[in-house]
Amino acid sequence: MSEMESVIIHGEERKLGLTEFSQTTELPMYAAAGGPMFTVDEINQAITDPQWVKAADVFGDSWIKDQDGRGACFPAGTKVTLANGELVNIEDMRFGHLVRTHLGNSRQCVDVMSRVYSGDMVTLDVKGWPRIRLTGDHRVWVNDSEWKRARDIERGDQVSLVKNENSGVRFIDAADWIGGELVEDGDKIGCVWSTNFIPRMLELSDDFCWMLGLYCAEGSSDSQTRRLCLTSHSDEVAWRDRSVAFFESFELSISITHNKDSKASQLRVANVMFERLFEALCGKFANKKKVPKQILTGTEAQKLAFLRGYFAGDGHVSVASKTGKRTLKKDQIVGSTITEQVQAMSCTVSPILGQQVATLMVDVGIKPGFGSRQQRDRLKSYNVYVYGQDVARLLDFTHVGRGNNTFDGIRQKRNLEHSQLRPVSRIHSELVDGETVYDITVDQDHAFVADGIAVHNCAGYAAASALERARARRGLEYVELSGDGIYAAVNRGVDQGSGLENNMVWLRDNGIPPASEVPRWEYRKNRIPAKAYEEGKRFKGFETFAIRTELELASALVAGFSCVIACHAGNGGRSPDGLIDWTNGVGNHSVVMDDLRLRNRVWDFQIANSWKLSWGERGRGWLQWARHLSNPIKYHMFYAIRSTNDDPQGNNPPPLKG
Repeated sequence: MSEMESVIIHGEERKLGLTEFSQTTELPMYAAAGGPMFTVDEINQAITDPQWVKAADVFGDSWIKDQDGRGACFPAGTKVTLANGELVNIEDMRFGHLVRTHLGNSRQCVDVMSRVYSGDMVTLDVKGWPRIRLTGDHRVWVNDSEWKRARDIERGDQVSLVKNENSGVRFIDAADWIGGELVEDGDKIGCVWSTNFIPRMLELSDDFCWMLGLYCAEGSSDSQTRRLCLTSHSDEVAWRDRSVAFFESFELSISITHNKDSKASQLRVANVMFERLFEALCGKFANKKKVPKQILTGTEAQKLAFLRGYFAGDGHVSVASKTGKRTLKKDQIVGSTITEQVQAMSCTVSPILGQQVATLMVDVGIKPGFGSRQQRDRLKSYNVYVYGQDVARLLDFTHVGRGNNTFDGIRQKRNLEHSQLRPVSRIHSELVDGETVYDITVDQDHAFVADGIAVHNCAGYAAASALERARARRGLEYVELSGDGIYAAVNRGVDQGSGLENNMVWLRDNGIPPASEVPRWEYRKNRIPAKAYEEGKRFKGFETFAIRTELELASALVAGFSCVIACHAGNGGRSPDGLIDWTNGVGNHSVVMDDLRLRNRVWDFQIANSWKLSWGERGRGWLQWARHLSNPIKYHMFYAIRSTNDDPQGNNPPPLKG
């Protein structure tokens, strides 16, 4: 190690080990630039020397950034919408899952993260939609124009309900869903012990989609009697003729029974193939019912047919007039003209089915309302409401009177191809302590749909941290630099993340604005005062070098550099061996690295994260090359920086000398 030089850090005199390194205005590889590439033995000798100064002792608690925008922002049970329309609990998301984004795109999930969180949790009540709960720092797409942190959302801001694609398939292969040992008879399939064959390729016709909807509302399967059953009130006969005609087209045996005491009617289809098929597509138990995958990605016509079947079974209609409110039997309303205010409602005990039905309506341009109700000694129920002309689309009204065409509060200024807008009616904030929360990282769009609403995943402050440390090594006065300022400069006005190299080039050529000049969490460059970037010219970095190998990284740290690296963040807990429990993935997070140690003949590299002191060891953690960094380096440019200017007129200290 070289001589120890004094530096002033937060007004305190400290000592750092520094060594000679040549200045360059390029960004060469560290070794190729004539940097002091040390041998393994030289590095080990330096970092085990009693005089080696630990970075944590120099850059202590006050240097740990509070990005306040890291991932892991939703509680368990939050539903993420996949590209195929399925809903998956966020804690069950996996690498490779394709999700829907705020622009309606299909993008890949590249990581799932979790942490124990203490801080503010915000609950958004959205008009006519399930409430969403998330950490206060998490960004939500509002007014179809900007990202807002949950804690900054105001009543009246409109969130986006994202539409799924209407692509559709014409046929399904029943053999893919029925399971068990099957036999074929030409183009038909059946069980080995049954003569009840059905076509192997079933057309997703209007009648079939309608029947799937009816089954989700009123259907059940009996594996013992090998029957498919549809149950309703005896007075509800409107759907019976259509159901009978559908199953008779397959030459199946049908029976209808009535219970005088319960006033229930049951239609039974004695066919194990259809019993298994409908159960596989739609679920078996009432609280586990779901919309089939083929409908979720179906055409608009297929989705509408499903919804009409569902409401035929489980919907009821009420009409309001000056004389009061009354409920109509479905047999009374088919083909009718209604001039009064009209509302249709369905009810289910399946939370998945309820939200999926509402989502299907959004897909086809219907504006649903959504609510839930908990009654004593009963399963929680989920209600979907439809109003005015939207009722006509579901229940074949001839006409609905004027003034009933708009769901109150959902008046869009323009038609949105990829979403509906819904106003936030109430915002509630609470403090939590030790709640496990989750986030996912999404490729390209860096956004996904949580509980039906478009939300965002987050970025970091590594470049600002590295340059602050470079100033300290020059003996310059401490100035807090803005991670938001450099991020806004390189993200092209879109809050979708940024690359390490882009950040490095900007801090080298343009500098980083001081935090005092940049609004907190502002990601749009055009909303940051020009004065901030002019002031940022005081804080340019030089002596900047690309890092590609473990030896270069270790040499740079021994030479007194701070390094910016990419890693693949996940859980923030420590493994039994003292390392951070992260993976060796493609890299989804950027951090500053400023220290090195030798353990068991292996180098541990210390990072200072931007996720507050509550993370890791008071904001710090240890990584290893083979375990954490060997893969991210393939996708991202690591870099080292040691020097900085302090005067835009050029009156700056020379490069550091040992």
